[in-house]
Amino acid sequence: MKIAGHVLAYNVDRFLPHVVENCGRFIDKIFIVLPERPWAYLPGSRATRTNPTTREKVDEAIAAARAKGVSCEIEVICSDFETEEGTRNDCLDRATREGYDWLVIQDADEFYLDSGWETLLEFMAADRRHDRILTPWHNFWKTPELVLTSGDGSIRDVNAGFAIRCKSGVRFDTARKTTPAATILIDAPCYHYGYVMSDAEMWEKITSWGHAHQVNAQKWFRLKWLGWTPVHSYLHPVTPLFWPKAIRFPGRQPAFASSFMSPSQETAPLGFVDFLENMLADRATDVRIVARKLLRRSTV
Repeated sequence: MKIAGHVLAYNVDRFLPHVVENCGRFIDKIFIVLPERPWAYLPGSRATRTNPTTREKVDEAIAAARAKGVSCEIEVICSDFETEEGTRNDCLDRATREGYDWLVIQDADEFYLDSGWETLLEFMAADRRHDRILTPWHNFWKTPELVLTSGDGSIRDVNAGFAIRCKSGVRFDTARKTTPAATILIDAPCYHYGYVMSDAEMWEKITSWGHAHQVNAQKWFRLKWLGWTPVHSYLHPVTPLFWPKAIRFPGRQPAFASSFMSPSQETAPLGFVDFLENMLADRATDVRIVARKLLRRSTV
């Protein structure tokens, strides 16, 4: 069995050396995709910005991982696709042409325990019935010490995809989501630090990522990110009701979490007008939640 990994290197300087080490000890090759500039979801961002993560930073990350014993093949792909799915499909095509059985999708802010890797590799080697693997994940908020809850109060959600069987014909369809595939969820939790960022990194993220066209970036950044306190609700930037709260993470911190404990963040307490705007937005979300529950009952 041959496994390739797919890592996007955009705005991920702090994460990159650690993710190369995390996956590079378990797979045969890593494709590090280095976009030249943002995708085209916000044309203004694409026209005026370049990738904060440079080739020099990528080379430094590779060297750091090599120094820690990572010996797998690593290829850096410089790209300039307009969409997330275009970027990912290009990498999938490369892995397929090179004869890999599976392509692991591991963004630079995603990490797995060694025991999780062992569980996943064992399944991938034995399985013949599934073409797409999902895993649970914990979504952390501002620090690895805080984790986001889902609508049912759980701190475990399901990611958009851990691996695709290369020769299955499955494609990335919208961002990380794929065309229909025989899918299985394997209990090997991902630790997702996509919201454990400095203020500058977070602003870059929400104005350049695959959901940039779905977010009122200035409003969310002001009300939910800079203005956050432990009593804040509905934190997801696209669908607020998905993340009702951030709470203290009750589990044991993995060793890799220590690298991400202190991003540069400031707070900007909400003034009266912002407080009122945030409260009204939250009450609107409450109404949507009640409406969804009533709709479900009416269709049972």
